[in-house]
Amino acid sequence: MGTSVKTVACFGGSAVLGQGDQELHIGWAGRLGDDFIRANQEENESTPAFYNLGVLGETACKLVDRIEPELALRRRTGHGRQTMSIVSIGLNDSLTRVDGLPLKTPLEFAGQVERIVHGARRYSDQVLCMGFTAFDEARTNPFKGRDAIFRLDRSREFEKIALEVSSAMGATALSLFDKSIAAGFTTGGGLLASDGLHPNSWGHKWIRAQVSPIAETLWRSPPHSWQEEASKTETEADHYRATVVAGAVIEQDAKYLLLRSVNPKTPGKWGFPGGKVNMGETFEQAVVREAKEECGVDIVPDIHLLTVQKDAKSPVLHAFSARITNGEIMLSPQEADAFAWLSLEEIRMLERQDELGRAEYTLSAILAHQQQAARAA
Repeated sequence: MGTSVKTVACFGGSAVLGQGDQELHIGWAGRLGDDFIRANQEENESTPAFYNLGVLGETACKLVDRIEPELALRRRTGHGRQTMSIVSIGLNDSLTRVDGLPLKTPLEFAGQVERIVHGARRYSDQVLCMGFTAFDEARTNPFKGRDAIFRLDRSREFEKIALEVSSAMGATALSLFDKSIAAGFTTGGGLLASDGLHPNSWGHKWIRAQVSPIAETLWRSPPHSWQEEASKTETEADHYRATVVAGAVIEQDAKYLLLRSVNPKTPGKWGFPGGKVNMGETFEQAVVREAKEECGVDIVPDIHLLTVQKDAKSPVLHAFSARITNGEIMLSPQEADAFAWLSLEEIRMLERQDELGRAEYTLSAILAHQQQAARAA
């Protein structure tokens, strides 16, 4: 049987481009493209097209902006009605700085994956979201030539997020990370290039062997009905959306801005301006938005002060030092009914009176702010 799909577009980073493949220099994606072209030619099908649209250093936020224009262009070139998108994203997003601060949060990444898959669905009859291979952490901590670290635990987490979100949106998901560990990618099994991160020729062949059976099934399948998956998407998004909170630690003359909440869950409790981070937002974007919504001022976040989580079921609380750049405090009646500039001792008094919300987080953030200020002095 010939293929139903006539155009395949493959998105991702340097591994998609074939970095580390010293044999053919086309990587697993190029080898998969050869399989696709051959499958059409053997069945005397119309001329197929396989596009390797990998980009060095690709991240989810960059792919969000380009996936729809790329697919729209390929749709217009007349290579057939049905299109399949293959997306491998998340490894570069999982990077952490050498000081341990993540370059991107899981929440932010989940939102970007959601937008990528949404864009792919608009122009594709089939979408395959695949994970990525593991690496030799001894050679990626830090990674040569970059002021950053690839860590196995964090990269596994980002693969899991990408596959969970994409699967909830109806895409086909293919996990590679743990399979690649079992195959020897982390233990000098002859599957990695000299940088310890990218697959070598044998590694690319291994990836092609994992992807090819699933891709072949998809490109021989009828178009996917995306409507039936719509109800699942919000449920998966909510799983990530509800877990992270960011607050602004704003100080003037050794006093800190606190708002008194009118939230039914925390009525009368004092705390920093802040709130839940929305899907696709960075911490900083959330802090700026919340400050504007709650007290009407424009702020600029400065330094990430700390992260607090009481247990696995509790929200992850982040605090940023910030400064007001414009506006006067005008409270939203839906958010707070009073504000005050309070010293640390006054804030401790609120704690003793059980009027301080998230007391441990609030006091720890203020102490971290003071320590940061002392170091900067």
